[in-house]
Amino acid sequence: MSPSMLAATCSAVSKALALAGAVFLLPALAQAQTQQVLVNGGFEAVTQPAFGNNFYIPNAVPAPVITPWVLDTGAGANVVRVDGPGGTVYAGGGPQIDATGLNATRHYLDINQGGNKIRQAFTAPCNGTVTFRGFFSSRLQGQMALSGNGSIAILNGDGFNGTQVATTPVANYASANWAASQATATVTGGQTYSFVVTMDNNLNFDEGTVTYTQNCPLGPIDTSVTYGEGQINQNLHAIMVTPPDPCCPPWNEQILQSSLSYSGTTVGGSYTLRWQPPSSLNAQMQAYINYLHAVDPSINTINIAFGLFPAGNGAAPGTAGPQVGGTGGTAIVTWTAGQNAPSGNTNFFPANAMSPGLWYTVGTTIFLGDGAVFFGVDCAQNAMSVRFQVAPGMAPQAGGGRGDVRSTRSPLEVRAAPGPVGPAAPPRRASPMRRR
Repeated sequence: MSPSMLAATCSAVSKALALAGAVFLLPALAQAQTQQVLVNGGFEAVTQPAFGNNFYIPNAVPAPVITPWVLDTGAGANVVRVDGPGGTVYAGGGPQIDATGLNATRHYLDINQGGNKIRQAFTAPCNGTVTFRGFFSSRLQGQMALSGNGSIAILNGDGFNGTQVATTPVANYASANWAASQATATVTGGQTYSFVVTMDNNLNFDEGTVTYTQNCPLGPIDTSVTYGEGQINQNLHAIMVTPPDPCCPPWNEQILQSSLSYSGTTVGGSYTLRWQPPSSLNAQMQAYINYLHAVDPSINTINIAFGLFPAGNGAAPGTAGPQVGGTGGTAIVTWTAGQNAPSGNTNFFPANAMSPGLWYTVGTTIFLGDGAVFFGVDCAQNAMSVRFQVAPGMAPQAGGGRGDVRSTRSPLEVRAAPGPVGPAAPPRRASPMRRR
């Protein structure tokens, strides 16, 4: 892919996300003012090849890309491309305009020759009340709008069968004009939910949104992670989140920080960090590589390389030293176009590789399958620093040898790294993508 094509791809990603009103969802640790937490809510991430119907035809036309949306078993997706009244006539029996009302090239979802359910998982960034909404319209037969039923629900977990949190009433629609269906739900920060749309054969759907009625709170967040047989209370010092750059993959210091957890066996002993990616990150990375693959079929994978670096014993983390384990200490996690989960060992830092009292920096580099890092350095390389300290009075509680540590002082301190650092023997770097 040439630099000019990369720049065009960046511009296309920016426009697609802007049109969709989408932002990449940050996990529970992220401190940000939350707006729309769904991705590709208006099916605009990929411009479909044809005006009108775009559905799977065996041995002829591939299924339209709708990730991170997931269809239930049954009839397939038909993503309808329209360009407003007075433009290209959609003769397939549906509105000539999408739910935004914009007189421009836009898309909406139809189910091809049947009814079905469609869902998208999201992880709530904070506790609060959300308004979940979408728009339905009817298919047309001649000049007559057909009658169909539709509803939207929020379910617990990532799937179609979770416990219902809230739902809009099942409503009957018999108009080619778009009508909103919405309700509110109370969600818990860090929990995964599914936005589920149920629609029959005569309906279309567009502009799914989940929006907080208030901003997510700012400030440190207390979490707990397993520590031996007990718990250790760690105060993860929040790094203020800047708005995500749509030219970059959905990966940054805050997501790195929130996806790492402490793993040790004895208080004051050596320890390691384990990587536990949230489902929202998997969905977003999968959507990103699917989009790049749709733009350029030669792009099949996107990868994150991880390395661990000693960073001194001062009051703050210092310059990163030689990577722990050298080149052999580099671990790579890969997302592949058209698949649903990353490959690679996520528990890659060696057990007991880290010593209390010392700073360590976790450095990451993101690159495509051909080894090219076409993102700018500020986008391609992300890092965070951490140290574990046992302060006076912080000792195991008596009884049973449990490793509980309770203190108002945090034993695990997390800070922004002094600068970006990449794992040993990183992939080759192509010319960085020019920002627009």
